[in-house]
Amino acid sequence: MRSRTLHGWLVIGAGEGAAMLLAVGAAFRLTGWVLRPVRVLDTATHDIATGRMQSRVAAASGPPELRRLARSFNEMADNVEQVLEQQRAFVADASHQLRNPLSALLLRIELLALELPDGHEEIASVRAEGKRLASVLDDLLDLALAEHSAADLRLTDIAELATDRVDAWLLVAEREEVGLAYTGPVAITGWADPVALSSALDAVVDNALKFTPEGAHVEVSARTDGDTVSIVVADGGPGLTEDELARVGDRFWRSSRHQNISGSGLGLSITRALLAAGGGTIHYAPNEPRGLRVTITVPRTGPSEPEGAGPGENVKTVRTRGRP
Repeated sequence: MRSRTLHGWLVIGAGEGAAMLLAVGAAFRLTGWVLRPVRVLDTATHDIATGRMQSRVAAASGPPELRRLARSFNEMADNVEQVLEQQRAFVADASHQLRNPLSALLLRIELLALELPDGHEEIASVRAEGKRLASVLDDLLDLALAEHSAADLRLTDIAELATDRVDAWLLVAEREEVGLAYTGPVAITGWADPVALSSALDAVVDNALKFTPEGAHVEVSARTDGDTVSIVVADGGPGLTEDELARVGDRFWRSSRHQNISGSGLGLSITRALLAAGGGTIHYAPNEPRGLRVTITVPRTGPSEPEGAGPGENVKTVRTRGRP
């Protein structure tokens, strides 16, 4: 009797265990089926939040409620992309249309200045404001084009490009009495649009030279970090506070402490748009012991290049002009 009872309980326990395992397996399958569209939706939302507006969600699997949510998400993404495209087109068209009458106005100001004594303060002020407005319109047009145009990605020697841009800015650094140098690998490759990356690096170096005082130093370096290549521009200027670091790169934003320095507040916005088109990023952080540290990052490998490919990384230091 005891043996038969024990055998019966073992059969019941085994059956309950099998049923529990079957229920757990079915629950996992059901949970995966329900949550898979949610994960896809989360990925697409992150892509759009980081600027990849072409991301969409396939509404072919999952519960009916999630399929409807996916279709609604795609409709929202289409509308957002359309609105942003209309905004870019408006900015580009407005900048272009305003540029011609402004050029004619500046020409009339120059002709009027010929009729007035040299050094006339009002004419000088009007001329300066007109040139500043022309600069803002040019920056707006550049920003609209940067956000609209596709990147021409190619395998690029990042170290050579950084060295070339440092050489191009050496005369400016010497005039400002600021040290400027590149330190890092002789050759290091990454995937980028060379024209866009050069323009972005020019904007960052120009910004660093503007805010670095005489006798201080600006250092440009390059390094690899896993599957990315980074160009770091570290200056010895006043730097930015935590609140300012959160806003740097916003359109038309400028620190209240630096309003006396020329600029439209669009240069770093254009830089971010140029880099984003090719999968690059830009990051701002404090530089120790003082100043701003800007890091430009681009992918190290392309779709057809195996990871780790590229020439060796022999370190060198390029000549420095200006005060060290």
